[in-house]
Amino acid sequence: MDAKEFNRHLQILHKEEKAIEKLYNFYYRRIILFLSPKCGYSLASDVAQDFFIHLTESTSVPKYVEHPTAWVYRCCENIAKRKITYESRYVSLSQDFADKANGLSYDELYGDIYQEIKKLDDDSQTIIRMYYWEGYNQEEIANILNIKAATVRKKHSRAIKKLKKSLNNVTKF
Repeated sequence: MDAKEFNRHLQILHKEEKAIEKLYNFYYRRIILFLSPKCGYSLASDVAQDFFIHLTESTSVPKYVEHPTAWVYRCCENIAKRKITYESRYVSLSQDFADKANGLSYDELYGDIYQEIKKLDDDSQTIIRMYYWEGYNQEEIANILNIKAATVRKKHSRAIKKLKKSLNNVTKF
């Protein structure tokens, strides 16, 4: 499918059912073939379906996509990244809950590190927890905490330096 035909289908997507059908028939298998080596068939199939759901539910579409296949693949890669990030956070949190259910506290799980993290100020503790335990990147943390990304980077960097220094002191005999 060339760019002109793709964009024509994209513009009439909400008016004609055949437009989404043509896009689906052309791209669905290609998306799965593209993503399967990276993230497995099951996730690739879910991502392809999600892409078309998002496409049909979207209220705005780009005016013109110069490289349609690259655009479709990039959209699908982004969906896959979000799904993987969400699943890894879910697995991490469920493991955390499972550990707590087994009667293990953070103190028992993480020992010296947990004690040293508790000595940090509240903002630094939050940033460390969100970055390392919950899997957020620094930009996401900045958005969630409603502070500048530079502030998150600086607090993260200072907290790591403090932790390294204090953990070195703890482990020296």
